[in-house]
Amino acid sequence: MDWSQIGAGLVGVIVGIVAKGVVDWLREGRRQKHEREMRLLDRKIQASADFMGAAERLWRAESGRMTAAYSLDNSRGQGDAVYQQFLGKYNEAVEATKSPWADGHTALSTVRLLMPEATSECDAYFEACKDVDFPDKKRNVREVARTKAEQALRAVLK
Repeated sequence: MDWSQIGAGLVGVIVGIVAKGVVDWLREGRRQKHEREMRLLDRKIQASADFMGAAERLWRAESGRMTAAYSLDNSRGQGDAVYQQFLGKYNEAVEATKSPWADGHTALSTVRLLMPEATSECDAYFEACKDVDFPDKKRNVREVARTKAEQALRAVLK
């Protein structure tokens, strides 16, 4: 065996080790990229669910506040005790709307950050949930806005 054969063998071993290292490095890079993409997708799914739930809770809280306001207005001529009772219920309803408002704005901000393509539809649905009538005359508008928001969020997730 001469030195040229030993040198060729060493070069082959070194090339093999380097090639394996490069392949492993590329695989690791692809795996990390895939993990990042899956974490982002998971966050988008979570943000979508959080937003839709928060918007629905906001609408329910605003409806309760509106109902309490009408009840308070109707109790004005029925005596001080009745008025105080309805005033207490109205104040409870106002307090109950604070958390859904904060949750809704947080969820909408997250959607705007992670899925800007769906922002306009989600904004429209959020506005429809904030805009409460008594009785619920805008239900169709809210349902159409919800459907459009769901479709936009699904399109982003594909």
